Parts: sequence; structure tokens; C-alpha cells
Amino acid sequence: MLHNTCDYNVFKENIQPMWEVPENANGGRWLITIDKSRHHDLLDAVWLEVLLAVIGDQFGKYTDDICGIVVNIRNKGSKISIWTTNASNDESNLKIGYYLSSPLLFLREVTCLCGKGLQGLFFFSPVETLQLIGCFYEGKLCGYNEG
Repeated sequence: MLHNTCDYNVFKENIQPMWEVPENANGGRWLITIDKSRHHDLLDAVWLEVLLAVIGDQFGKYTDDICGIVVNIRNKGSKISIWTTNASNDESNLKIGYYLSSPLLFLREVTCLCGKGLQGLFFFSPVETLQLIGCFYEGKLCGYNEG
């Protein structure tokens, strides 16, 4: 069981979990948010799914574009982040999001801002002022875009 108010990081060898290092400086992240009301029944399961997918190379040729993963556990809600190497690589980032959406379909009863997709599966780019590009619904990008 993951402990409250803790952060856990799993990154590739020689990559630090900081945006300032060269390996992450141009990257982005997929962000999965878990509401505090679902925290206890979902967090451990989602973290395990994401962790096993990353270390098990479930992202195919796009595995190389993943720097690492982070879970932030808080009373108000928790976040799981999948950090990518290049926020501008749309093909890779969208494929990573697609692969992420498959094992996380049990989150479907909580919707995203578009009203249809997985709650909290969003891609952000710290380089571009944390711009949301969309979430996934039935394995496809929902098209929600907040600029």
C-alpha cells in the first residue's frame, strides 16, 4: 500500500526526476488524477498497472520516449505522471496515451472535462505553460483542447 503524503519515482538509469535536467527539459507528461473519494480503492491498482506497463515495455517502440513515472499521494487527491522525452513528438505522445488508456478503462465512470473520457488522463507540456491537449475516450483522443 502506498503511503499518504509520499512521492515515489521510477526513472531510467541516469535520469533524475527534475524538469531541469537535459533528458526532461523538452519533455511533457501524461497525468492521471485520482480524486480523493476514489483514492483508496484505485491508487494502488492504477500505480501498479502503470509501473508494470513501463517496466514491461508495453509501449512498444515508444518505450524509449518515456523517461520515468511519478506518483504523488495527497489527502486532497493523488496524481500519477508518465514523463516523456519530447513534448513536441505528437505521434509518440499520443501512442503512449493510447497505450495508457487501455489498462485504465476501469476509471471510465468518472469523466474528464469533455464529459466522455477517462477522468484525469491528460497530456501536459511544461515548456508550453502546461497546455492540455486532450484525454482519451474509447481508445481515441477526445479532441478536448484548452489553449
